[in-house]
Amino acid sequence: MALRDITRVEVLRAIEECDRLGRDAFLRAYGFGEARRLRLSYEGKLYDSKAIVGAAHGHLPGRSALAVLLRCGGRCENPRCPGQPDDRTDAGQPILEVDHVMEITADGRDHPSQMVALCPNCHAVKTRGSTREAFRAELLKVAARLHQAIRPEPGPGTRAETVPTPASTPTSASTPAFPSVTASERGGPASGA
Repeated sequence: MALRDITRVEVLRAIEECDRLGRDAFLRAYGFGEARRLRLSYEGKLYDSKAIVGAAHGHLPGRSALAVLLRCGGRCENPRCPGQPDDRTDAGQPILEVDHVMEITADGRDHPSQMVALCPNCHAVKTRGSTREAFRAELLKVAARLHQAIRPEPGPGTRAETVPTPASTPTSASTPAFPSVTASERGGPASGA
């Protein structure tokens, strides 16, 4: 997927994700460091531009597992989880497994509304436990509810808009329609809208 595939909707969702997680956790979640040269300016706040673009890619179709891992905030999404491991992976990430509640081969969808992040114990119960069918039904409702809570479907009349390239960025003195990119804290001049 190319930069041109990202719309304003995905950029704003990435910004919302950054605000919800906090900058440091957001950068860790996507594996980015602090912006060295360019920052994205939106509603008076500065964001690490490459991390926002990387996160926006994660909100595109085909990036469902990443979206689920971001949604879960590092915790098992089973509301009755008896406790996930306190240990972490070598990369410092929580030990979680993204699971398709309804298997793709059984007409499930590769979509966050049908996927959950589970600790290894809850994943084993969902896959091999004697209560797995009832548990799957419960997890399907959980996944749909959690997905809707952070990513509501656009309302009537809402449409995705393409993030403009520098050549198509508005140059009027009015408030820009899209976040703008500014030079880093080194105090360089602003660029973009």
